[in-house]
Amino acid sequence: MLALVHETSWQWHLFGLNASTGAISYKRRLVGHPANDKNLTFRPLLQNQRPGLLLMNGWVYAAFASYCDHGSYAGYVGGFNVGSATSTAKTTLWTDEADVSNHKGGIWQSGGGIMSDGSGRMFVTSGNGISPAPGPGNKPPGELAESVIRLTVNHTTGALSAQDYFSPSNAPSLDASDTDFGAGGPTGLPFGTTTYPDEVMQAGKDGRIFVLDRDNLGGREQGPNNSDRFLAAGGPYSAQFGHPAFFADTPTLIKGNAPAPTTIWSTSARTTSCESSSSGSPPAVTNRTSPAWPTAASPSGTPPDPR
Repeated sequence: MLALVHETSWQWHLFGLNASTGAISYKRRLVGHPANDKNLTFRPLLQNQRPGLLLMNGWVYAAFASYCDHGSYAGYVGGFNVGSATSTAKTTLWTDEADVSNHKGGIWQSGGGIMSDGSGRMFVTSGNGISPAPGPGNKPPGELAESVIRLTVNHTTGALSAQDYFSPSNAPSLDASDTDFGAGGPTGLPFGTTTYPDEVMQAGKDGRIFVLDRDNLGGREQGPNNSDRFLAAGGPYSAQFGHPAFFADTPTLIKGNAPAPTTIWSTSARTTSCESSSSGSPPAVTNRTSPAWPTAASPSGTPPDPR
């Protein structure tokens, strides 16, 4: 478990607990500078752990945004070595707002966990901040707000680095209107096509759903006429605050302001279904690959921001 603890000062600590006795078996704090910007210092009182933890290859990873947008925070992914024999590093840090702004780009995901699809690869989605300039996904800049980001791990040093990203073409507008792309978490799909076997789904506050190629996320403005490059897209539907789940090969989005779990959109490799609201016109659905994608009337109402 990860907790903000005051000893001589406030620090984020990872604790390992004995499941039988509750005794602390591991304790380490997260301090220092991100590997991609040594001029930036991780400040615990401005950084709040938002997504769920990821355990991968002997490391536990956590991601951070802020406390209700307070202060000059940044987005971080931090790692703790809890049993890796290939690295001598004890902790690692990476930020999605390096080099210039050092501000915002929080990784929220409404509690959804950091996603991994295999050894050394992980995916996070960032919110409001300085968005990347238009460019290819395989050349990530230092500033990566409003983006799905693929990170890789150096197994010797433990250092994290961005290898690929996707940011909507209207990312600066999302930031200006507080419409975080990272309000929902990235979800890897267990099915794909022959051409695109590795897919990831992302939805945020503006209610659009993007399906992306995990191996080539798409950058920013890399589609026709400087549009988005994606495999398929739909919406806008209701804002997404949470992490989509899978059941029987069906990714399911939950309505942001639903009092109880309510599926508003789902699709699978074999069937397509959708619950429509009683009014409104079906939103546009764009399909740039072979899967079929549903249309549905946009649910009414604007859900509250859970931050």
